[in-house]
Amino acid sequence: MKNIAKGVLIVSTIFLLTACGAIRDEVTENVDTNVSTGVTTSGFEKTIKVDGRKGDWRSIPKIVSATNQSVTKIKVAHDDNYIYVAVYGVGMDPGYQLFINSDNNPSTGFDFWGWSEDGADYMIENGSLFRSLNSGWSWEYLGPQDVTAVVKTKFVELRIAKSALTNL
Repeated sequence: MKNIAKGVLIVSTIFLLTACGAIRDEVTENVDTNVSTGVTTSGFEKTIKVDGRKGDWRSIPKIVSATNQSVTKIKVAHDDNYIYVAVYGVGMDPGYQLFINSDNNPSTGFDFWGWSEDGADYMIENGSLFRSLNSGWSWEYLGPQDVTAVVKTKFVELRIAKSALTNL
């Protein structure tokens, strides 16, 4: 099985925290060990049809969960060409940001206000891809062509082309 970069798993957690208003302390307590160790487990390698239906995700284990938040869990899968992200919740805002630390280096990319495992090299905002230009809020617009998204108030499903991300 091919491994997903640790940064992808960690950044999915940051999606939960920044875009959807989850409380940091609660999420930190509920992070699965896969997020903190970067170890992928069986079930993560799978092609997902991005159609807004949750059925494709049944066999994929969650990488993070929270209670009493707008986002309740996140799942990540991949195949040879894409990374897939599913965000489950209740009453989620249709606007979102997903941050990706593609090089697994917290000292490069956007700095998340003091988080130790940050350094986002990419951001997906409402279906468009951006590349970080430095540690501040400075982004290069790359466009929507490498991202497919279905956004609902209780489920967000994304597909990101691996070819658009360097240093995975």
